[in-house]
Amino acid sequence: IQNYISKYLPLPNIANSNNFLASPTESIDADQGIVHIDHTFSPHDSLSFVYLIEDDREFFPLPGSYSVPGGAANSTDFRDQIGTLTWNHTFTATLANEFRFGANRTSTGQAIPSDTTSPSALGFTNLNPDDPAGVAPPIMFTANFNIGPSPQGPTHLNDNTFQWADNLTWTHGKHEFKFGTDITRLQLNFHYDYYNNGGFDFDGYTSPFTGDPNADFVGGFWDNYYQNSQATYGIRTGSVGLYAQDIWKVLPRLTLNYGLRWDYY
Repeated sequence: IQNYISKYLPLPNIANSNNFLASPTESIDADQGIVHIDHTFSPHDSLSFVYLIEDDREFFPLPGSYSVPGGAANSTDFRDQIGTLTWNHTFTATLANEFRFGANRTSTGQAIPSDTTSPSALGFTNLNPDDPAGVAPPIMFTANFNIGPSPQGPTHLNDNTFQWADNLTWTHGKHEFKFGTDITRLQLNFHYDYYNNGGFDFDGYTSPFTGDPNADFVGGFWDNYYQNSQATYGIRTGSVGLYAQDIWKVLPRLTLNYGLRWDYY
């Protein structure tokens, strides 16, 4: 515990007092980009491609209730990407088809610790992080302050959505028939670390070992200890849809729209 205190517990910085004051800077950076390409190959075929990307990076030097800067800083990163490709083909003056493929990916990294000092490097040789990729200092809860990174990370979420759609339009007399399909595939991937590097509680929930919770912290006598295993899951699902519809111009001032759709999830 002495190695931990020496590294992360700051000394007083206010004259004639035992108090410490800090005002660290939180930052948010964002970048966006877009690509749009249209090309006509012939009077019958054209392609359109659109790609959008957004990156957001948020840095939290003092998140939540962790009131001591040492070892508490973490970041959250977001990346959203959307891409669509559309192919329009005209068979005849009355028959045309549109095919569209789209993909959407959202990637999020939450509560990524800035300090990756391992527990063993601080002298906690019996503390083994369940996820080696999420190594950080352990967390200390005391009666007056908390030290260490967020217990809810690092967490990584990667969600993918794919869509294939096709629409055929046929104009015949007073009718405009449309037929099509819509296929969607979802991938939800989640990896969550919770108290991956352990948490020591000196808050005095039980009778303090020394009679004072703060003295217990300095002496390394904790009330409770927390540690959990990493959680990983991947969800796969999707849907298929078919439809047929008609726009019938019965009279110059009367138009009927009707159709059927079937979806399978």
